[in-house]
Amino acid sequence: MSIRDLDQKLADELDMDRPRGVYVNGITEGGAAKNAGLEAGDVILKVGSIPVNNVTQLQEQVGKFKPGDRVPVTVLHGDRESVLELTLRGKEGSTVATAKERSERLESLGAELRAASVEELKALRLKQGVKVTGIHGGKFRSSGIREGFIITRIDEEPVSSPEDVERILAAKRGGVLVEGSYPNGMRAYYGLGL
Repeated sequence: MSIRDLDQKLADELDMDRPRGVYVNGITEGGAAKNAGLEAGDVILKVGSIPVNNVTQLQEQVGKFKPGDRVPVTVLHGDRESVLELTLRGKEGSTVATAKERSERLESLGAELRAASVEELKALRLKQGVKVTGIHGGKFRSSGIREGFIITRIDEEPVSSPEDVERILAAKRGGVLVEGSYPNGMRAYYGLGL
């Protein structure tokens, strides 16, 4: 869909008491917005329970979700407010995050990850884990996590693949507790801000 900020002039044209929300200029055929029932001329007021008053705020709220998530969107259609459920799609139009989108998300963490080998797990008497094979700035570095660290749990949830890490972090807001071990056997816990 194409959207724009709602200014006073447009609010007046729409008989709104004040500018609020984001104006829907147009809808793409077959897109997530069209499927949810959004129409050109609608005004998006909220994403979930959070009010949005400009395009930046709308994008920020939608960005907290991933392809496949169902997001309630409050819309003003004429003089009637309604809540539509939008199923998000990725850049390729899929409801599943593409490998590129997943790698972009992991890039923001600043980490290269791989499943820990059987030998690495055995040496540390671990059942499962994901090894940090590279750190390039980002959230992992700022939290203090170093290369070689084997992540065993995030917020008490066991991880055994990079996909597990990505899935758990994508569903969290605020911060998480990352626990694991270094090859020398030292256990460590890190608070990771998201």
